[in-house]
Amino acid sequence: MQSQAHYPKHYCGVFGIFGHPNAAELTYYGLYALQHRGQESAGIVTCHEGKFYKHHGMGLVPQIFNGEILHGLIGDRAIGHTRYSTTGSSQLKNAQPLTVDCVRGQIAIAHNGNLTNAARLRDELENKGVPFQTTVDSEIILMMLAQPTLNGVENTLVQTLRRIEGAYSIVIMTEKELIGARDQFGFRPLSIGRTANGAWVLSSETTAFDLIHAEFVRDVTGHELIKMRVLNAAQSTLAYLGLLCGFDYTYEDVRDPVLFDFVRRMLETETAPCLPSGTGVDIKAYVAQTFARLHNKAIAHRNHQIATDGSQKIVQRLLNPIRDRMARGGSYDHLAAAVAAWMAYLCAASSRFGARWAPDDPWGERVRRIADETGPQSAILTARILALDAIFGADLGKNETFCSTIAGHLAAFLSGDPRPRLEALAARAPSG
Repeated sequence: MQSQAHYPKHYCGVFGIFGHPNAAELTYYGLYALQHRGQESAGIVTCHEGKFYKHHGMGLVPQIFNGEILHGLIGDRAIGHTRYSTTGSSQLKNAQPLTVDCVRGQIAIAHNGNLTNAARLRDELENKGVPFQTTVDSEIILMMLAQPTLNGVENTLVQTLRRIEGAYSIVIMTEKELIGARDQFGFRPLSIGRTANGAWVLSSETTAFDLIHAEFVRDVTGHELIKMRVLNAAQSTLAYLGLLCGFDYTYEDVRDPVLFDFVRRMLETETAPCLPSGTGVDIKAYVAQTFARLHNKAIAHRNHQIATDGSQKIVQRLLNPIRDRMARGGSYDHLAAAVAAWMAYLCAASSRFGARWAPDDPWGERVRRIADETGPQSAILTARILALDAIFGADLGKNETFCSTIAGHLAAFLSGDPRPRLEALAARAPSG
């Protein structure tokens, strides 16, 4: 008989889904489709109302999970993992996804790949008193994410990813988000799909999409963060401001000189300085290409279409860049104005502000009710919206400077044409 050590081995499989009532069941089928990537162990973690539910075990996916177990994994988001050991022994303690409950909340991670600087990073964390429960690289990433600060400044996902080296793809779940990340060279695969009900899916291979009847959207690129914070942030910002100005399409927004200049300044002075270096991407050229694409009348995206699900999009596109700016001590006035534009867009659905439209946003109805109850008292209105921790977390709502900045922008945007406020911003010289 051939020994286990000589059996063919493949790469681990990672899977994640966000926004589906049967998240655990679909993750089970996704892992079943990825079984060839690892047969030693498997696991699933779900999230429901801020609480994580986890089950993992040794063996094949059908051996680990049954209907009763899946029924207990409640929640509309989940991540899963099938493993074979690249680092760390084949033991239950090394089965993924791994989880941690820390000052930043609960975090779960499923990881495929190897870190070339794992030993150094592990030594650094152990010297700081960080305890490790496993022998896998994945826990190093998890523990780095759990640290509230890094080198004396607030830690973010971007700062953590900047420090890890190697070939990897990662799916991360927090109490609010599902995040996919890939090494800058794209050595390990990760694809994006979408189910018929609109739930987003991440998977090591598209074969998992076939089994759950999800449509392949595209691969995660090695420069996904740059795309999200430049192209996607520009689209969202222009959509909110364009709607407030009475425009229907993004190509109309970007051809307005005030809106164009505002977004250009936001990207160049506040977003670009916090983007990862060493990626081989010329950020200035990428910004220019972004505007060239948005100017293209053939790409006729409606602003309301781009604004869909804004509460889920602004976290990565606008709020996390603001956190990076805060950590660096730099200005974030333009980014804050973009966030205020999203707020104004949702508030404009309220009868107190003209009931101009009905936004397609998970938090749209909640914000509309807040606006109906509060009216044009911008400071109170801002405070109540920022208290939505599922979007803003506990940190931003407690930052007085941020709250004051947002309130000023929101008052101006709800009182009429936003362009005078944007022109005033353009006259300021951002710092940092």
